[in-house]
Amino acid sequence: MVSSLKGFAFLMILAIAAALGGCGATAPSSASTWNQLKLTATCEAMNPRFCVGLFGFAVQSDGHFTVGPAPDGTTVNGSLTASENSKLAQDLAAVIAGLSAAQQCDSGATVPGVSETLELQLPDGSAAQIVTAQPLGSICYRGGRDAAKRLDADFHAIMTQHYPVPFP
Repeated sequence: MVSSLKGFAFLMILAIAAALGGCGATAPSSASTWNQLKLTATCEAMNPRFCVGLFGFAVQSDGHFTVGPAPDGTTVNGSLTASENSKLAQDLAAVIAGLSAAQQCDSGATVPGVSETLELQLPDGSAAQIVTAQPLGSICYRGGRDAAKRLDADFHAIMTQHYPVPFP
């Protein structure tokens, strides 16, 4: 299983590198790989244990994920399925290829009282907020609106499968 994950990670890196090379977009030189994709959320007027993403949901490039830590230090660790990891790799290739494009925002498209940030961390230590949603505000996208929306939707579907509710 570990060797298949390493092999998959290698193929994912090659796919992202190919996507970057073929599109002509200028992206950071370290953008051919990624370290982590993390969503954090806030939910006003909700029991914190039921706010999916409040304590963070982070997926590493090798497919391992961490939920938390909660204030008491509780974390949940696990691994994505091969299908989930493949979907993220495909989505990330499109987002990373478009990182040089200007941020795009949609106004008034958020859920009242809920904010979320989906952040991509690159190996050089830089980070890009791919999706930022503010309560009663706007949702902003980096990496191309359509690609970022697709990544956000797929990431939420994965998070729904692995983020325990209530947590902790």
